[in-house]
Amino acid sequence: IEQHGSDLACIVVDVLPCAAGMIPLNPDYLTMLQDTARRHGILLISDEVVSFRVHYHGASAARGFHPDLVTLGKVVGGGLPIGVVGGTSATMEAFAPHDSAPVPQGGTFSANPLTMAAGRAALAALTVGEIDRINELGNYLRQQAEEFASQVGVAITVQGAGSLFRFHAKQHRPLSYREAHHDVAESEALRRLHAGMLERGIYVAAPFW
Repeated sequence: IEQHGSDLACIVVDVLPCAAGMIPLNPDYLTMLQDTARRHGILLISDEVVSFRVHYHGASAARGFHPDLVTLGKVVGGGLPIGVVGGTSATMEAFAPHDSAPVPQGGTFSANPLTMAAGRAALAALTVGEIDRINELGNYLRQQAEEFASQVGVAITVQGAGSLFRFHAKQHRPLSYREAHHDVAESEALRRLHAGMLERGIYVAAPFW
């Protein structure tokens, strides 16, 4: 970034990257990234399509991160297809609905009434108290799953934050993308775990093995 800062338009970051093991990014790294981007005038974009639900004000707020733009989806649509971009007033001025707006925005499915109604209902249900409750459930799941795995002698750990979690066939929670990589045996262990959960009526999305 220091070397090519003048050529960079933006930096996109996921503070809780799902496809990289659901490992929360180090707060010091986020601070460094934020300070460096500001110094070079680079736009910061936080991808919270998955992670928005961990805090009432979003995952960035939970990590003390202050992006210029945030992308949202899934939960804010109440289960219906949706894509949302939000940001600071200065940044969003580019999309302002007037003739001089530098970035005209619109489309066939913009503000789809059905999705808007479902999204409004979902956000009304996700109160501060409700988010705290499902986050506590996520914390409990991670703790209990690891304790049970230890008791039966199985190498399973669970990474994540709040209500989001990811199983790893590891003795210790991975702390980086490289540590989260699963070899053939670990991938097979996760497949068996996933199949066993489905057979017992526990529906979870297939892990990235």
